[in-house]
Parts: sequence; C-alpha cells; structure tokens
Amino acid sequence: MIGLVEYGLLRLGIAWSAHAAVYLLIQFLVGLEATSLRRWTRVRRGWRDCGIVIADDREMAERRFFDARAARRPPVDPLAMPGPLPLVASHVGPPRPDILGLFPEPGGGR
Repeated sequence: MIGLVEYGLLRLGIAWSAHAAVYLLIQFLVGLEATSLRRWTRVRRGWRDCGIVIADDREMAERRFFDARAARRPPVDPLAMPGPLPLVASHVGPPRPDILGLFPEPGGGR
C-alpha cells in the first residue's frame, strides 16, 4: 500500500514536504485505529469480546467487569444441585481465553 502511495505521489510530482505530511497522516490514522485492528485480529483468532469496562485503574476495571458478569448469571440454588459442590481452583486447568486480567472468577483472590 505504501508503495502505491509513493508511486502516486511521485507520478503527480508532489514536493517532498507534502510526502512527509501524507506519511504522517497515514501513521496518525493507523494509530487511531490500532485498538480496533487488534480487537478484530483477536476475534478472528477465536477470542470472544465479553464486554468493555472503563475505570481509573486495572483493579477497579476488573471489579466492575466481574460485578457486571456476576449480575448476568442466573442465581444458583446450592440445595438443588446434585452431589457435592465443585471446587474452584484458579491454578488448575488451562487459562480461560475469555478473561483478561488477574482474577479468573468473580471474588477470586490475588
């Protein structure tokens, strides 16, 4: 793509200062869209977008994310479950690809 832009600028006889301005504009636009390109690439590789959270720091973002995630889950009645309750261990099994952060489950410790 850059080769085509360079060829077009040379064919039109554009000055070198305009070349620099065009390349700065291209870099600026790519920089603005970098997060969208990264998200698109991850979705294409099989990741799921579970939500967007805005917060001042990582800890608050994780708290908000897991609070919202826990609110979406239906409540579980422990008396209606057959057999013993399953043990939850964050270090057992492969990592879950749908969660980015420090806590694998809501309310989990560090």
